[in-house]
Amino acid sequence: MNTNNKRVLNNSKPASGKLSSLNRQWSTVEQKPSKPSVLMSSSQPSWQLDENDWPPTQEQEPINKKSKPNHSAALPWDISPKNPSTSTTKSTAFNQLQGFGKPPNSDIKSHLNNPNMSIAAKVSLSPEQQNVLDLVLKGESIFFTGSAGTGKSVLLRHIITALKRSYASRPDAVAITASTGMAACAIGGTTIHSFAGIGLGNEPKDQLLSKVRRNRKASGKWMRTKVLIIDEISMVDGDLFDKLSYIATKMKKSDKPFGGIQVVIAGDFFQLPPVSKGKVSFAFNANTWNDSIPKTINLTQVFRQKDSTFIDMLNEMRMGELSKDSIARFMKLSRELHYKDGIVPTELYATRAEVERSNGTRLAALKSEAVIYTAIDGGKAPPEQRTRDLANMMAVTSLTLKKDAQVMMIKNQGGEDGPMWLVNGLVGRVIDFVDPDLNPDHYLQQRKQIEEDEFNLLDGIFSDEEENVDLKPRILQASLSTNKPSEFPPLRGKVKQEAESQGLPTDGSAGTSTTKPNTASQLVPLVEWFLMNGKREFTVVKRAEFKVENMEGEIQSRRSQLPLILAWAMSIHKSQGQTLQRVKVDLGKVFKKGQIYVALSRATSLDGLQVLRFDPKKVMAHPEVIKWSKDNLIGLGPSI
Repeated sequence: MNTNNKRVLNNSKPASGKLSSLNRQWSTVEQKPSKPSVLMSSSQPSWQLDENDWPPTQEQEPINKKSKPNHSAALPWDISPKNPSTSTTKSTAFNQLQGFGKPPNSDIKSHLNNPNMSIAAKVSLSPEQQNVLDLVLKGESIFFTGSAGTGKSVLLRHIITALKRSYASRPDAVAITASTGMAACAIGGTTIHSFAGIGLGNEPKDQLLSKVRRNRKASGKWMRTKVLIIDEISMVDGDLFDKLSYIATKMKKSDKPFGGIQVVIAGDFFQLPPVSKGKVSFAFNANTWNDSIPKTINLTQVFRQKDSTFIDMLNEMRMGELSKDSIARFMKLSRELHYKDGIVPTELYATRAEVERSNGTRLAALKSEAVIYTAIDGGKAPPEQRTRDLANMMAVTSLTLKKDAQVMMIKNQGGEDGPMWLVNGLVGRVIDFVDPDLNPDHYLQQRKQIEEDEFNLLDGIFSDEEENVDLKPRILQASLSTNKPSEFPPLRGKVKQEAESQGLPTDGSAGTSTTKPNTASQLVPLVEWFLMNGKREFTVVKRAEFKVENMEGEIQSRRSQLPLILAWAMSIHKSQGQTLQRVKVDLGKVFKKGQIYVALSRATSLDGLQVLRFDPKKVMAHPEVIKWSKDNLIGLGPSI
């Protein structure tokens, strides 16, 4: 990459020039919630909103242009006010983007009107999810599982919110953990190893117990814990599970499973397995598993995919038993995917090298100026622990962006921070770098006027009343307050004569702006987001905080960074838990059982999925997982 074409973070000079994509119809949606009753049917216990019905908006009249070239009919601006009665219901938006569609009879409107409620509190649960939550609040130790897209992550966020509320006077009573740092960050917790105070946990259980007892902080956590949450259980091996149970019983001085601690476990054993140099041992292989987990609940309602054929194909793949018809369908998915809006499918690869190569190549191909955002890190944790915590965060140390870069939101922004539809996994495009306090609506209005003036200047078709207007303010405005040349075409005809009479350039340059750039703030990206229903929205993306807390709520590691990553490509491992509307999966270098299933189940539909180098011989599920599932999950749902 040419380092001379980079802009440092604190340079506040705006990017110049018009937006490059004129053949797009953009609109903004009012943030007022509409009455959800129009979306529900009292005759049905459940409901589902078709993506073409959201958000319900009035048909917009096209922008009338007189005697314009054909391409002017597709001006990318349409921000005329929407009818309030047809504006977006934000809880519905989030439900649809996350795949949820079966709320119980709750006061959705009151949820929307309370900006202090978390996203989890604003998303309604299906009956089977509500059943899991009820069991947890009754103090049951449970393991809930389900195929990809059954809402395990959203349910877990509900559980965490509810437990924190239940133990409001004792926040350190709920230990929120996961098998990996990335999964832990996603739920606002820490790794199970860090919580337990056992390091890598390779020593025998008695040595680990001694290590914990010598560590006052770790001992205190074990003694205060009433509920232990473990997410992504598929990557916890059975030996570690037994060690954790042993430590808990000794620290609590109780022979009850886990010393009487309520254990809430989530995950899917068909997804990525534990890292092991020898024979893989799953958590369900642990000697203490059955006593510790008396209830296993299999979530069956798939929210991510709506096509029953695709769901059946994925369930066959999950079990490692593809039919001939499914193999044939997967083989046909090698065709190219093309979209008129220019957003390409996110590519998934098995290795980090493939991901970095793809994103680097795409970014280098953009000729616009690069802007680099460097993370601001901190926290009370020791340097080594903080380094590990930060490395596991989705937010990157250094983020390089350009105009037209394809990006993905990596943190839910609903509630006080942003609209409910702005969720983890949403893909968009950087269209400019602007002041953090810029109002997108005002920006779009200004750009719309600039584009209209550009077409007028291009064709020399000002009306008689417009021929004598002062062009200087408009042309200077079109230069976006920079001393760089504008990208407007040369003037001609009567407009050229008028410009010459005012001493303005006619060769397409805008001269030098008399307006100084805003040097008091740093520029941030203005992103155009593509919702799954075909609608588009705009937001100014500011820095967000990513943090790892201990049980007392103290921040151990924190990172302030834009909640964005480049979204041309990502690893299969990092995609776990994501929902992708457009995805291109390269399976050439897959090397783990369950890896193909994780990758392909990120897609929401067959229409939005491209599969390269598909080899049915690589579609494998671990035989022990298959056997355990058939023995323990039969009768608990149709996905087995």
